[in-house]
Amino acid sequence: DAAGARADESHWTEGSIDQRRAFLAQERAQAPQAERERLVAALPELPAAERADLLGVLADGVSMDDELLLDKLRADRSREVQQVALKLLLRLPQAAHPQRAAQRMAALLTQERALLRKRWVVDAPSAVADDWARDNVVAERPKHEALGERAWWLYQLARQVPLAWWTAHTGMTPPELMAWARKTEWTDALLRAWHAVLVDAPSELASSSTDASWAEAFCDAWPARA
Repeated sequence: DAAGARADESHWTEGSIDQRRAFLAQERAQAPQAERERLVAALPELPAAERADLLGVLADGVSMDDELLLDKLRADRSREVQQVALKLLLRLPQAAHPQRAAQRMAALLTQERALLRKRWVVDAPSAVADDWARDNVVAERPKHEALGERAWWLYQLARQVPLAWWTAHTGMTPPELMAWARKTEWTDALLRAWHAVLVDAPSELASSSTDASWAEAFCDAWPARA
């Protein structure tokens, strides 16, 4: 009723961060366009931690309708907000950002003939591309980073590619991809990237068995760390 609606609205205008998040989640379930417009209007006035927190509400039923907002927030002044936006974009394989990431990754993969069979070969980038910074790829390797410079670049590029792309592009299953990665010189970069995508961006557009297959492959690959 009207009184209930006003009470709910007060949770947004006067409530705690938990109440505001719950209000957004309810509105998203009932009227996602209105929820998105409300969030867009509020974000500029919020501190970084609250922007990142409330942006996470979009994870419930994230769709291509959210792409414009998420793409804009990749350039947010807060690194935390950028990371939330990137994780959500990973759940939208048809969005422009993951599509560009997949194209970069495809350029690093080639097929070589070995006897009567073809095999995939991956090579890390040898130089920084001009457009990386615009797509949230950090050229300078952090001082604490265990990966070498080229492996660091490869990790970041692979980190932006949905897992479903790898199976579709190579024709290999997750266990086969895991075994293939262990035979390359870029094992750590690839496994770290795949694991990060699996944890941060479970696919809503793919069947649940896709993520389960990747999870099982990791359990088999790293039994000592299970």
